[in-house]
Amino acid sequence: MALALDWVKHLRTPADKEAFIKKLLSGRTALQRLTELMVEDGISLTDKEVSETDFEDPNWSHKQAFRNGQRSVLKKYLRIMASTRKEKE
Repeated sequence: MALALDWVKHLRTPADKEAFIKKLLSGRTALQRLTELMVEDGISLTDKEVSETDFEDPNWSHKQAFRNGQRSVLKKYLRIMASTRKEKE
């Protein structure tokens, strides 16, 4: 897997992209910890699945839609973070 384009899409020149990638990959410890935190948040969201008592609240569907949105964003960024692990190897 190549490094996700999301990391460098804001840069214009190949030299800028290469320099940014080097800086990014040099912060491997921080990237790993950030990934761990995101995974923990994902597990926490999974634990908050809809229960029968949630349906008593007329806004239950809004809460579920919000959780689904959070899960979707986490998946996107975890995919981007995974590309840094593959690139470093």
